Amino acid sequence: IEYWEKIGTMGQMSSLFAHEMGQPLNAISFYVFGLKRLVSKPGAGIAPAMKQQILELLGSINEEFSRAYGIVEKVREYVKSKRKDAAGSRIDRPSGGVLF
Repeated sequence: IEYWEKIGTMGQMSSLFAHEMGQPLNAISFYVFGLKRLVSKPGAGIAPAMKQQILELLGSINEEFSRAYGIVEKVREYVKSKRKDAAGSRIDRPSGGVLF
């Protein structure tokens, strides 16, 4: 039973983590996309060298976003796999390896 409680708690915590981290990460991604479009727009009034530097920095931010989002996804997948493992276990039946 303690195992099931741990799995349940882990699932709740990971869902909360994924939700709370996913929303700001997605907002960052949208802001980066919008800034790239704004900077790349003809007539934006940005010197070419500055424009290139801004686009490179935005690319770096996007790479870090992808890395952070990947961590969130790994947490989700880990908990899903643990839930599947737990779902395959039945506490109302002994397993074949249990001796009475």
